[in-house]
Amino acid sequence: MWVPAGNAHAIEQVTLAFVFSEKVPLKMLDASLEHVDEERDKGTYSVKGDVTAANIQVKVGAENEVRSQNDKMGYAYFVDQDGTVEGARFTKELAVISSVSYGTWSGFKEEYERVMVPFLKKVLLATSLRAVKLEYSDRFVFDGDPSAADVSQIVETSKLGLPDNAFGQGFPWHSRRGWFVPADNGAILVNLDIAESQVAHRDEPQKPLLSIHLGTMLEARFDAHVDDVQELNNIVEQLHNQSKGVTRSALTVDAANMIGLEDVA
Repeated sequence: MWVPAGNAHAIEQVTLAFVFSEKVPLKMLDASLEHVDEERDKGTYSVKGDVTAANIQVKVGAENEVRSQNDKMGYAYFVDQDGTVEGARFTKELAVISSVSYGTWSGFKEEYERVMVPFLKKVLLATSLRAVKLEYSDRFVFDGDPSAADVSQIVETSKLGLPDNAFGQGFPWHSRRGWFVPADNGAILVNLDIAESQVAHRDEPQKPLLSIHLGTMLEARFDAHVDDVQELNNIVEQLHNQSKGVTRSALTVDAANMIGLEDVA
């Protein structure tokens, strides 16, 4: 039997990224993250770490010399003490917030408004946004013998652009599609990745489960850069609604009913 990975929904993670048109100075990042540091103190995040990038310098002369040093680009906030599960990232080039345990869109949006919006209000006084990206990771698993699973009960296999013998042979498969949708201010790039693989059972790691993963990415690319937070909020909501439509287009009626997308066009 196919079931959503998250009981009431199939969503494993949601990530929302904002790409700046010009680099934000590190001093401005520092001054704009006081409220995020307070969230860390409240327990929303456990660890704050530096984000660095390698700066390689080559000196040519009598003695050729290559030097590498790490340039500080910003900060990452982790939800675990080990610093492996990232919840938010703020750098000179972009800002990202991710759900670690997704419940509802309204819950994720509350976190976005609490953590990201105050930051954007400050940095958008000095820069603007050239793109906003929303990514969803959804998964269905087959609770039973993988050889008995029929993937066509979950995804519309005829839309994947794969030959019929790609399915049900005991081998993994992967479909990736991308296209642009016109928008009022630029265009929206849509990527839809669908793949079959085997994953470990949560309670019985030695027991393999057949898995169907759907990765949906919508990136709004602006002709005129955006620096208004209210306009940005409307864009985020638009991407969310369009993302549901993209996911629904790949699913069967039964799969859509499992996760509450039966009324999505």
